[in-house]
Amino acid sequence: MEAGRQYAMHFVLFFDAMAKALALTSSDMKCLTLLHCYGPMTPGKLASCADLTTGGVTKVLDRLESRNFIRRESAAGDRRKQMIFTTPPTAVHRNKQNQIDIHSKLAALADAYTEAEFAVVVDFMQRGTEVLKGMTTQLREQSEIKKGGNV
Repeated sequence: MEAGRQYAMHFVLFFDAMAKALALTSSDMKCLTLLHCYGPMTPGKLASCADLTTGGVTKVLDRLESRNFIRRESAAGDRRKQMIFTTPPTAVHRNKQNQIDIHSKLAALADAYTEAEFAVVVDFMQRGTEVLKGMTTQLREQSEIKKGGNV
């Protein structure tokens, strides 16, 4: 599993470098990625997913909104509740994304595999994601218990 450890380490380093290239913090990037992956959500749900305080996520959302990465809208049926949406990339964002160009590099890598081989890779990644989600929840719960918090 050394290859997995190396991949994870370099993914984290790339994630941080990409955040810096976009003039974002790691927390900004984490929240923006969560929104891209899971779609619109409330600030409270985003704070929970990102393991941030509600005050912390408010600051993140203020920064992302000021840079046109997200927009806030009143939730349908409850104007007191906000929903957070990602926005289409601006020309500046697209230019930065084109400079980074991770999608075409990974697509080229994927093209080196047969359909059957790539299906195994995708299956492993999907199953691995579920394992990581479960372990993340478990570790967060254990951390809360040690702090004396309620789970």
